[in-house]
Amino acid sequence: MREELVLAFEAFDAALPTEDTKTWTDLIQMWEKGGTKFNLFATKFKSITENAVRLKLACEEQVQLTENLTHTLHKDVSPTLMIAQGLELEDH
Repeated sequence: MREELVLAFEAFDAALPTEDTKTWTDLIQMWEKGGTKFNLFATKFKSITENAVRLKLACEEQVQLTENLTHTLHKDVSPTLMIAQGLELEDH
C-alpha cells in the first residue's frame, strides 16, 4: 500500500513545475523545524455554507420577482429550488 502511495505521489510531483515543488518543499521543511509560525495548511479563504448560498440565491430571486425579471423554467419550481434539488441529488 505504501509503495502505491509513493508511486502516486512521485507521478503527481513529476507533473508539477519543479520550481513550485521546490518552493513548497522548502516552506514545509522550514515550518516543520519551527522556523515559521505561519501554518501552511490553514485555509486562506472564508468558506461559505450551503445554507448561506441558498439564502443569497433566495434574496436575489426575491429582488428579481419584485422587478418582474424572473426566468423560471416551470411555474412551480424556482431557479433556487432547482439548484437546491440538484445539490441534493449530487449528494446521493
